[in-house]
Amino acid sequence: MATTTESIGRVLARRYRIESALGSGTSATVYAAWDVVLQRRVAVKVLHPGLADDGAFLRGVIAEVVRGRDDYHALAARHGLRSLPSSTNFVCLEIGTRAEAEAMVTALLEAGVFVRKPWAPPIDGFIRVTVGTAAEREAFAERFVEALDRAREKAPT
Repeated sequence: MATTTESIGRVLARRYRIESALGSGTSATVYAAWDVVLQRRVAVKVLHPGLADDGAFLRGVIAEVVRGRDDYHALAARHGLRSLPSSTNFVCLEIGTRAEAEAMVTALLEAGVFVRKPWAPPIDGFIRVTVGTAAEREAFAERFVEALDRAREKAPT
């Protein structure tokens, strides 16, 4: 891909029109983009040049994502929660009812943790947790237990 400045205005995969750079890290740049299919603003993460062809780097990323999914499935099991099988960089954890999942999102945000929540049944009682580094997963697990208790207390019955 072109430099950050050259990327503005380009369309990736005939779908995502790059609008601006949001941030850059060691392996990728995140852009604000317009999804021309769904007609909405999205974020697109683009690997830095050369990394997509670096087999060792890609194997390392894939292995870390697998470890992360395993960690989140184990966290759910320890707390008697169901998690959905995943082949992506996130896991959906069943919190309970839609109201309980919404309360969980709020409790986690209050603890400084951002998660997503599916809105459509049958998974509207789940939260979606993105795999991070081992340290991020450990920090999440600590906040998760406290947030789960708060969410269940606050959720309407």
